[in-house]
Amino acid sequence: MSFAKDYDLVILNGRVMDPETMYDSVTNVGVKNGRIEVITKDNITGAEKIDAKGLVVAPGFIDTHAHGVDPFTIKMVLRDGVTTAMDLEAGACHVGDWYEKKAKEGWQVNYGTTSSHALNRMIVHDPETAIDEPVDMANAAHYMHAAGEDGVAGWGP
Repeated sequence: MSFAKDYDLVILNGRVMDPETMYDSVTNVGVKNGRIEVITKDNITGAEKIDAKGLVVAPGFIDTHAHGVDPFTIKMVLRDGVTTAMDLEAGACHVGDWYEKKAKEGWQVNYGTTSSHALNRMIVHDPETAIDEPVDMANAAHYMHAAGEDGVAGWGP
């Protein structure tokens, strides 16, 4: 079958993998208006062409153990194919504000977090830290240091 349609983007000769459908084959992908329109072994053409020979073409990966929630780390995970980075272990405090801040900053990945047990303990047991902003592992060091300045980091075990 031949496709007469030109695409905005064609990704050629890549190993296309889709874990959901178990698809795994060296093939071509045609993208039009930001949507995949065809995955085929036939020749296709487009305004922009990427030769993906020797590379994997796959949906974005989800990292559920991402503590690096700073802009530099996000740039690195994007290069690894991660499109969703979630800190489901260390988490954050003031989670609603955390999400609002990430939205305002215009993050390049989908993101998520849990409510941090350690940081919320710090709010209760180390009031001298006066945490009044969203805190995650990217900006927690200052508060952890402040919590221990009296010799007792009350948030710790």
